[in-house]
Amino acid sequence: MPIVSRSVGGQRRGTVLILVAGICALLASLSLAFMITMRAAAEESRALVCDAQARIMLYAACNYIQEASRLGYDNGPDHGEAHGWIDVRDGSEGPKINLGDPPRFARGVPRRFPMYVWQQTRYAIRPTTAYNPISTDEADDSRFGRPYLANPDPQPVATEFSSASSTGQVRDHLHGDALITPGRDPVGTPRWNSVNLSWFRILRVDQARFLVTCGAGQTQGFRSFQEASTDLGADAASQLFGDADMFTQFRDQEVRAWYQVEWSPAVIGGINNTTDGGIIGAEHFIMLPENASHQYYPGGVASQSNSRNMVGTIRWIQRLTTEPAAW
Repeated sequence: MPIVSRSVGGQRRGTVLILVAGICALLASLSLAFMITMRAAAEESRALVCDAQARIMLYAACNYIQEASRLGYDNGPDHGEAHGWIDVRDGSEGPKINLGDPPRFARGVPRRFPMYVWQQTRYAIRPTTAYNPISTDEADDSRFGRPYLANPDPQPVATEFSSASSTGQVRDHLHGDALITPGRDPVGTPRWNSVNLSWFRILRVDQARFLVTCGAGQTQGFRSFQEASTDLGADAASQLFGDADMFTQFRDQEVRAWYQVEWSPAVIGGINNTTDGGIIGAEHFIMLPENASHQYYPGGVASQSNSRNMVGTIRWIQRLTTEPAAW
């Protein structure tokens, strides 16, 4: 019987153990490197998304400055005219409805605008051709050959009108499901997954010049926890941000950008030729206004309905490299 050396077998087992341990260490290193790479990629993606959201807020702020210059501030049906940031009637500081009134947007007083998406009613329509087909059964004396309008036309996908339990849904669909109630809930209901993502803040520094702060984060445009407590109240600020330390963390994680923007009352003229209307079709002031001399494109019209800046023009936008003292 041959004699087997136990030392040789032990060396083999030790070699295998070392190889397995080395492979495991290599796999662990690769996994750690992969996780670090994924984390870095996720942080870069988040920074890119936040930067895009902040830039979108610049467009929202410019739209607000334009629309607030001339549109009324009330929620009523009259919608009084505001006559511009520089009042076109006497050159005073606006916007305001009546001469002699103070401006609705004073200098040195910042305004916050947390942004979100409205929760809207479902509007998809069923692809049904005929909801009220004419009966072709002569035995059906009450409906034969008669175009009854028994069912609403069209019908939404979200509601089955044939169900006996859908009376309330039918009524809501026919009369409209008002998610925005003027006077009580003029801003609507936000989608839960769209809040605390982006905001902009405007500070008026001159008659028509503004300091715009654009942010992507959870601070909702507050500079500090103290400002939030003063504006909202201590209890509401604590519910939103916890405490000052938590607010500081939110502030450090978000993206902020500062811009100076100037508004101009210049608007495009409603100019268009007035010779085609009587030849091609019906003519009216919105389609073919007077003083016509220009077209946007062959066959197009440059009228009131096609003006791109009926609420003024943004004259220039300047990006600020550092945070201003007041914003």
